[in-house]
Amino acid sequence: MKSLLRTMLWDWRLLARSRVGVVVALLTVVFAMLASWNGAQFAGQWQAQAEAATTSAAEGRTRLLDAIAAGDSWAAPAFNAESAIVLPPAPLADIASGRADLDPRATTAFTFRKQHELFRHYEIDSPLALVQGRFDLAFVIQTLLPLLVIALGYGVLAEEREGRLDRVLAVQQVPLRRLLAGRLLARAALLLVPLLLVFAWLWLFGGAHAPDPAQRTLRMGWALALAVGYLAFWWALVAWVGTWRLREGQTLLALLAAWVLLVLALPALAGLVSRELHPPPSRFELIATARAQEIAGIKRGAALLGDYAHDHPELDATAGSNLPAWATNLFLTSRLVDEAVAPVVRRFDEALAAQQVTVERWQFATPALMLQRGLIATAGTDERRRGAFIAQSRAHLVDFRERTGRMMLGGELLDAQRLQALPTFAFVEPDAASAWRVVRWPLFVLWGLALVLSTLALRRAGRGPA
Repeated sequence: MKSLLRTMLWDWRLLARSRVGVVVALLTVVFAMLASWNGAQFAGQWQAQAEAATTSAAEGRTRLLDAIAAGDSWAAPAFNAESAIVLPPAPLADIASGRADLDPRATTAFTFRKQHELFRHYEIDSPLALVQGRFDLAFVIQTLLPLLVIALGYGVLAEEREGRLDRVLAVQQVPLRRLLAGRLLARAALLLVPLLLVFAWLWLFGGAHAPDPAQRTLRMGWALALAVGYLAFWWALVAWVGTWRLREGQTLLALLAAWVLLVLALPALAGLVSRELHPPPSRFELIATARAQEIAGIKRGAALLGDYAHDHPELDATAGSNLPAWATNLFLTSRLVDEAVAPVVRRFDEALAAQQVTVERWQFATPALMLQRGLIATAGTDERRRGAFIAQSRAHLVDFRERTGRMMLGGELLDAQRLQALPTFAFVEPDAASAWRVVRWPLFVLWGLALVLSTLALRRAGRGPA
């Protein structure tokens, strides 16, 4: 152990003299702090938007009650009621923004709204179409830190061979295994320490948007284990390639080729394959189907209203003298359109689910994709939380629309008591167990790959003295 520490101290002195270690450590700190600040800003904006939507809905309800109290006859019909649907910030939105920028996070339910209109920007193009412009901690760990690992480690062993230092070490009986382990551990600490400090800072001072501190702490532990495992894989890869007895330039070229393949090419290929295997329906088909059914529904509105009143005489529309005919027609038409476009929307959902299954299988082809999927699942900015939000939003819309529609057809007018009795939306957060099921295999595989490559490198290095 003492000899290993001496090797690490010797390597730190070399890095300090060459200034490479200082530059890489500073870059790591700058990248990590900038990404953390950007993530905190994103989480804060998300929290502010959620609070603004909730406040706006409460103010709208207050204005509606004031109008009803003032005797405004147009304010009393039930179709004037609205319900805010708001997605709260994800537990670790400040670490990985995921696809949260692509998907809408707030909408409104009312009597005439259709399910496919809840979210105007219906994003289903690709499960890997994440926010490329968002500079968050997940992007730094996945894309930039491997480059810094390569910059620090590609010359280990290669520069000794080219400078004939290996012969001097061989005479002094210095094991190559100890040299390799000591130098790589010394250089890995330059990246690991700033990363640990950033996670500690986020744990101590971040998370104002997270309602459950205990769950945030648990998820941060998973995220840190994923990040360190990912860096361990890259250091193990550097060590393994370093034992190939290549020249320094050849080692650098091999590692850069691995970075391009594992970080850029394979994740993009996984997204392409998932889309080609399971293409979603055309958006124009959804729009055309909805419009055609809406036109047909308006024509059939009067007949449907008569049938509905016949089946439910207690809800005879003539009971509401202030109920305009267009309101009844729109309510029944909304139902018709939902039924007509349901098969198209279902095909969208099935295509997305099939794409996710494909990517889950492909993720083990590259550590970068495993890290990406693991971090966004840990953060709560993945497709599972989004899917839960959409499903709960649709269910709430149907419930709210049916309640207000029945009130409208029955001639019931709004007052404070009836308005208070209407359902409100409260997002039910998926439990941490569902996130762990996504995280566990990438976590085990990343650490397993790091262990296997480290073992291979140390075995090759242990065949003889340097």
